[in-house]
Amino acid sequence: MNLTGKTDGRLRAPVLALGSFERVGSNWFSSALAQEIATYNEPFRQQLHSSSPFSTLSAIPASGSAQYEHPYSQHWMRTFVGSKYTTVPTVVKETNLFFALNHFLALFSDAPILLLTRNVIGIAGSFQEEDLYSRWNYSERYRQLSIVARTFDNGKWRFALPDDDSCDLTKLVRMMTLNALLIATNVQVRFHVAVPYELAILEPTKAAEQLQMVDAEIRASFQSTPAATSRPALNADNTFSPYLATSQLIARLTTKERDVVSQTLTSALERARQHVHLDIVEAAGDILQSHPARYTIEPPADRDRSPRSGKQQRSIAPKTATAPAFIEFARGLHVKNYLVTNDEFCLFLNQMRDANLDNLIDGVQLLALEEMPPARGGRIHFNSPRGVYQVLSGYGSHPVYWVTWLGAAAFARSHGARLPRFAEVQALIARSSPTSPIPNVAFRLGDVSHVAEAGRRFDEIHHTRGNLQVWCEDGPRLVEWTSHALGRFYAGAAWNSPGTERDMSARKVRHIAAASRGIGIRLVRDNTPPQISCEPDGIAARILHALAHIDPTQRNCHTEKVMATAAYGLAISE
Repeated sequence: MNLTGKTDGRLRAPVLALGSFERVGSNWFSSALAQEIATYNEPFRQQLHSSSPFSTLSAIPASGSAQYEHPYSQHWMRTFVGSKYTTVPTVVKETNLFFALNHFLALFSDAPILLLTRNVIGIAGSFQEEDLYSRWNYSERYRQLSIVARTFDNGKWRFALPDDDSCDLTKLVRMMTLNALLIATNVQVRFHVAVPYELAILEPTKAAEQLQMVDAEIRASFQSTPAATSRPALNADNTFSPYLATSQLIARLTTKERDVVSQTLTSALERARQHVHLDIVEAAGDILQSHPARYTIEPPADRDRSPRSGKQQRSIAPKTATAPAFIEFARGLHVKNYLVTNDEFCLFLNQMRDANLDNLIDGVQLLALEEMPPARGGRIHFNSPRGVYQVLSGYGSHPVYWVTWLGAAAFARSHGARLPRFAEVQALIARSSPTSPIPNVAFRLGDVSHVAEAGRRFDEIHHTRGNLQVWCEDGPRLVEWTSHALGRFYAGAAWNSPGTERDMSARKVRHIAAASRGIGIRLVRDNTPPQISCEPDGIAARILHALAHIDPTQRNCHTEKVMATAAYGLAISE
């Protein structure tokens, strides 16, 4: 979150931007606001492990009265909500919550809702062109949702996802329809405004008028955002790039595929009319069929899916790459030359597990997001049969992300180091010689590159501009319980951030339990020795002790201070 925005001193409920499905332009929408407005990208969907009853992937969704059992998990849920109420405008974007949507909306009962929609033809064309059904393992998603539909709300939704041998495209449209029905069911009594993708792309002024109904400052930010000047490299994975919007809407579908989409949607809505109130079905139809006349249906070019259907292309280490070392940056301060790698953090996770500190607590991931799929940057996963964490082959020397501040801080202490302060990151950026352009920002590569930056010597500090933002040791100093109580700064520029001077100098904040694909770890050391034992057992013991003494009912930063103190082994005064 950027803390430089205007404030009138009162806490505001966040605006909830709900994507009707994937590929509705939500990344583009978030990017259009990010320079001015605090935006959170799918925190609820991403942060919860499938073992949590509140997860979108849970096989047994929580009932209305369900509660977390572990105090830390209770604390996580409370602070997840509290951290989104701010004194500046905030947007929380979520897509494909399905059966978890009702719980998510209940957490923010006073929040206005933006529906980010797109015609089913446009979504289907994007899926087909990018081979996303296969790449994102939607066959398993359909299976999981089909099971849940047979039990959730006494099986009310079992009609939506029949268990048959239909083609992938048919199953995709069924899932779109189910999600639209669930959205319509849950938002019909809430204030909401729809912003169709087609309108945002072709008539942004009209889209801004829709935003005005929710928040004038969000509208102003949307209108003032300059057009993107950066474009991804030709060989990059452009899946998540927000810079690919066009002035025309083309659905790359064959005639047969177009007919499958149309017939499946008609059939799905007709079946829904037999089970759901007609008002809900009509509202879902509006979500699924926005602006159909705006699309041109064109046969796709030959779909060469060889690089996209497989794994993300890995960057190769420069010939100058060698072992990590701490480089003297200023008097009394040494900075590690490379960002922390997946291999290094994976070893740390295994050390913590050996010391009886489990990363997974009652469905909440404490140190890192271990369940993130490879297609969304998941590089470290738990191998259940072997009982160890492992790194996806070929990514060991890439910088780690999807780590919480607590995980980053604990890792630093286990290495006799600490995280840099915000001012120290700014000094690194200022002293580095900016390349033109910065090697890896604004989705140029579609992911992080190797920790060793091409053209830099071993005794230089690599990627001070670009590749990843980094967690900072410090955060905003606030006395009372607010959204930023013991939040922590993150700073710099990442592969998926704009990379402007303004972006790199902004004071952005996330809670200590949050994680992002754009935030990694840089280590620094002072000349003075660390104040606690650097042994993994000692780090694990402190966190376990803190977990046993947290009090989720406290509303004065008590638990955050306990957890932050556990990571650093020193009193942190906010």
